[in-house]
Amino acid sequence: MRTFSLILISLLFTIDLVAQKEFKRRTALPNAVNEVSGLVVVNKDSILMINDSGDKAQLYTLNSKGQLLNKKLINGIENKDWEALASDKEDLFIADFGNNCNCRQDLVIYRLHKNEVIDSIFFDLPDQKNFNPQKPWMNYDLEALAYSNNTLHLFSKNKVQKGNYYSKHYTLDLLQDEPKAVLQDSILLPKLVVTGASFSPDGSECLIVAYNYKMLFGFIPYSTTRLFRFSNYEAGAVYSGTRTPYRIGPLFFLGQYESVDWIDAETALIASERTAFIGPRMKKIKLKRKKTP
Repeated sequence: MRTFSLILISLLFTIDLVAQKEFKRRTALPNAVNEVSGLVVVNKDSILMINDSGDKAQLYTLNSKGQLLNKKLINGIENKDWEALASDKEDLFIADFGNNCNCRQDLVIYRLHKNEVIDSIFFDLPDQKNFNPQKPWMNYDLEALAYSNNTLHLFSKNKVQKGNYYSKHYTLDLLQDEPKAVLQDSILLPKLVVTGASFSPDGSECLIVAYNYKMLFGFIPYSTTRLFRFSNYEAGAVYSGTRTPYRIGPLFFLGQYESVDWIDAETALIASERTAFIGPRMKKIKLKRKKTP
């Protein structure tokens, strides 16, 4: 029995290594996904991506080399401001809830099965009463979505400049006939705004990507990006967990990372939009264990 267990562990480790090697540390993406805002890793030959409001209602399939394999126009819906993509291994969830003005009252998540829309989940944020809030209270802009155990998890973004840098975490119970958003918790991430999220394959951990972008001396682009690995959290309250940070560098001329997914239990994939100086790209991140600061 011990010998069998050792062989199984060795086999799983080998599979992980093969999966990791299929992805380069940094890979350029085609212009078709210049505004990539969400991604789902199916396997090395199928990475699904969407663009935000600058594109049609299209779903793109790429491989680990960054090559565009296919694009599919999703009929019957529009891309008002697609900001996130998630999957339960059977269906896809496209989040049309980008809300820079904090004024939208038509937030929706589309559920797709085999690239066909089977449901449109409209919802409101239970704590938003003012649809014209001023800085620093403009943290009703949703840009991150993750799926786990029949639940969608939504994470809000504040303003990059002059915001209070609080991110709120909401959930939608998919077992309800008409899911209602529930505010679970919030977190202060000083000088960072949340733009992407994903749960680990076993659902026990959650990755959050956040960034800040500004111009030094008025003309030098400077960016700070962090990937946070949350674990040991209470049921439904991701932000209550242990937080492990990963710094994404270099700092100058860095892309604007807005999406994340797991390649395997110890490796993540993030993707960035085109900026004035750098084209869209994806980056593999090794999730080594670190102490919480």
